[in-house]
Amino acid sequence: MRTKKVEVLPYDRTWKLAFEEIKKETENRGGVCIAAHIDRDKNGIVAILGAIPESMNFTTLETADKNTAENADKRYKYITNSDAHYLTDISEKENFLEVEEITAECIINKLK
Repeated sequence: MRTKKVEVLPYDRTWKLAFEEIKKETENRGGVCIAAHIDRDKNGIVAILGAIPESMNFTTLETADKNTAENADKRYKYITNSDAHYLTDISEKENFLEVEEITAECIINKLK
């Protein structure tokens, strides 16, 4: 199994980067930026910006509800996340991603 070193950007609350800059920097480093919580009333991209900006060219969106993904815009790939705050709430048996190898590279490429 091949492994790829994945660099994680340090989290710093003082960052003042624009949304577009964060997405661009993520992709420049080989990552994928996923618009999260599109079906949430709080803290999601739609709740904050009012819509998913076309100019951002997202390929993958994250929903909390499978029904949202099944009935949503087919231009995007979707992942469903339990957004669990407790171990007992994790829906690992329901949510999975089929990849050729279990590597960061394969997972990122699947989401691009």
